[in-house]
Formats: sequence, structure tokens, C-alpha cells
Amino acid sequence: MIGNPVNNAKSVALTEEGLGESERLFNQLFPSPLKQQRLIMKLIYNS
Repeated sequence: MIGNPVNNAKSVALTEEGLGESERLFNQLFPSPLKQQRLIMKLIYNS
């Protein structure tokens, strides 16, 4: 969250590196259902 924006811009520009990093973080925080299922199975069978 930006606490004190300079103006009312509704968009931002990302570099290729920034776009890749944002996609990586999004996928880490919100994995697909298949990835969630694999993680759950891994946790079950490794405990």
C-alpha cells in the first residue's frame, strides 16, 4: 500500500525483471490447485 502517492496515477510500469519477479511471487503466494494438491500430498507422505 502506498501511503502518500505523488499523484492519482492508476497504473505503473514494470521492467522485464520486475514483471518476472511479480509473477514468481504471485505463483508462490497463490499456487494453482494442482500445485496445492502436490504440496499437500508431499506433506502427508513425508510426515
